[in-house]
Amino acid sequence: RDRLGLDEQENLKPKFDAVRLPALTPLQILILDSIGKGEILASELKEILKDRGFGKSEGAVTQACLRLEKAGYIEEGRYTVDEVSGYTVRLRHYKMSQLGAEKLGEARLFFETIQWNGAEIASASLKK
Repeated sequence: RDRLGLDEQENLKPKFDAVRLPALTPLQILILDSIGKGEILASELKEILKDRGFGKSEGAVTQACLRLEKAGYIEEGRYTVDEVSGYTVRLRHYKMSQLGAEKLGEARLFFETIQWNGAEIASASLKK
């Protein structure tokens, strides 16, 4: 039992109990984090996600944004109209709501907690 560092893990358990598993998927967390505190165009969001290594289809991003909007984590998207190469296009804007900011904060806390506790468990195991 000691060899695996289980005693140290049991001592850390209360720290895990204080933090809940996020209600968001990894993609939703990435979207909220990418939107940040300001307003962002859908095309800019998709480019940021691509730069951050998200390689799924744009449809997956659009669906995730719609789910976030329906849950109240993103404010209802507004549109602006612009002319691009002689064509009129509607540009969608996203902005995180207060509830979305709270849920993103909870997700960050969860991952920071498990990362910190995981490092502490690994450190305790190495000392044996």
